[in-house]
Amino acid sequence: MTETKSLIDILLESSSVNGQTASDRPLKALAWARVSTDMQEDRGTSIEEQLREITKYAEKHGIEIVGSYHEVASAFQREAKRIEFHKMIERAKSDPAINIILVHDMSRFSRDSYNAKGLVRELRDADIKVVSLNDPEFDPESVAGVYMEAITYAKNEAYSREVAFHTRKGCRANAQTRDPETGWAYWNGGQPIWGYKIKHLDRGKDRSGKPIIKSIIVPDDRIINGKPVYEWAQYCLVELLAKGVSPGKVADFLNDNGIPAPRREYWGASTWNTLLQDYVLLVYSGYGVWNVHRKNGKKKPVEEWVIVENAHEPLISEDVARAIIEARKLKKEKYSFDKGFHRSMDSPYLFSGGLFKCGRCGTNLQGTKKKGYGYYVCGSQPHRKGRGCGPGVLVPVDFIEPRVIGELKGFLGTIAGEKDLVRRVNREIEKLWMEENDIYPDVDRKIAAIDKELRNIRDAVGRGLDDVDWANSRLAILKRERSLLEQSRLMTGEPPRIDSRLAQTQVEQLESVLEYGNNREKKEFLRNTVSKIQLAPDDLEVQATFFIPGQFVHSDLAGGGFEPPTSGL
Repeated sequence: MTETKSLIDILLESSSVNGQTASDRPLKALAWARVSTDMQEDRGTSIEEQLREITKYAEKHGIEIVGSYHEVASAFQREAKRIEFHKMIERAKSDPAINIILVHDMSRFSRDSYNAKGLVRELRDADIKVVSLNDPEFDPESVAGVYMEAITYAKNEAYSREVAFHTRKGCRANAQTRDPETGWAYWNGGQPIWGYKIKHLDRGKDRSGKPIIKSIIVPDDRIINGKPVYEWAQYCLVELLAKGVSPGKVADFLNDNGIPAPRREYWGASTWNTLLQDYVLLVYSGYGVWNVHRKNGKKKPVEEWVIVENAHEPLISEDVARAIIEARKLKKEKYSFDKGFHRSMDSPYLFSGGLFKCGRCGTNLQGTKKKGYGYYVCGSQPHRKGRGCGPGVLVPVDFIEPRVIGELKGFLGTIAGEKDLVRRVNREIEKLWMEENDIYPDVDRKIAAIDKELRNIRDAVGRGLDDVDWANSRLAILKRERSLLEQSRLMTGEPPRIDSRLAQTQVEQLESVLEYGNNREKKEFLRNTVSKIQLAPDDLEVQATFFIPGQFVHSDLAGGGFEPPTSGL
């Protein structure tokens, strides 16, 4: 006699995946590891060590790791730059078999409490649990769990900001410190400008016995086509640019002589426009310059820069630097970035002006017309006179632009109905407001710490400290930092906010722009919602990253490829 199944049994079977219910489904995880700097390699938190501990944890708890992702980057930087992180998140969301993301600790996942909380909850809604090996376990649905979650995120963000504060303080002091043997100022790290190279100096050992390695920059003496690199740089600056030769002509001169560009094989005018910025000319003139840009990339006022005279060997005189500035002023209209930006805004191609990038070399794709049809092509083709990054690929305008617009319309329709839209938008507004106004966290505590250090240095001087020059220099730096913190504390007011009615109105207006707006209006909208569109020329694939308030969304616009009119130019 056949046993009749109960209604509950039938419902349980229908809710299972491949015959397995949620409770007995195998545990499949993605492993995530991250370090901020190379120094963490020496502190037992290297990527290899994190993945090793994650693997041990997974084996102990019967979890199968089906993919590993990692990056060397700050977890507190702009989300758009965390490419590997977002690849991992997208895979977790798109693969129904994955139900866990394993991390060494939550600070490896994100130290931005706003983003971390929102993303973890978003993953939790998709039945994906973020498990930290070194943070306490708690039930996020319980009252105690809510408190523990808030404490964990606050701890990580506070630690990150504390590290950032002391890093800035150390970098400021380092940039103003001279090496006792060479007399040159120390270099804070990063790639030096073209014409210079980094020289590492062994300066003994610290208290723990580890070597003290300092860096300065020196002229790059690598021989290319019969001359050192620094001599090529001097010739371009002194004999060409100071005499009014355009950046494009200088790029052609270097390409013709087989001199590789700093980051790409071939030179372009845009590379020289970058090298001829005011603070870069200071560096070429022998000045050390630090603290030029804010986190958002905008320049700070000159009075906030750290400028050190005679910081390294100059490649040009100050007279040459002034001559270059004057020559560029005379041709400002021709080489103005603003003019280029506004010209791109009037272009009939929606993605001109930097939205569409070549995945092979990173150059902007630009619009072009062939036989009456519009296309996008890597800018390295026309601007470098055929010396591009590889075979040029024409992407039809009629293929790519409707796909991007269609994706955006779909996202707008989705976020318009979400209850937390207002919260997410206000969260982004608050972050931008804090960043724009340079608001420091824990201002009172930081001022108290500086006051304590000021007292200690003064006491040391009173007791007969030998190095009075160092003391005076350090006191000046601390006073400057204290002044900046005091200014931050004097900031008043609240960030602007929107309500649900305004949010809904905004969404409706944006939908109207996409449907009926002119090209300039659409381009303005795209610049605020599209983080990047990238072409992989070899695979004929196009991917886009869209910014939706509070998150970045990746879309595969042409994963299966497309048919260009020609595979090369």
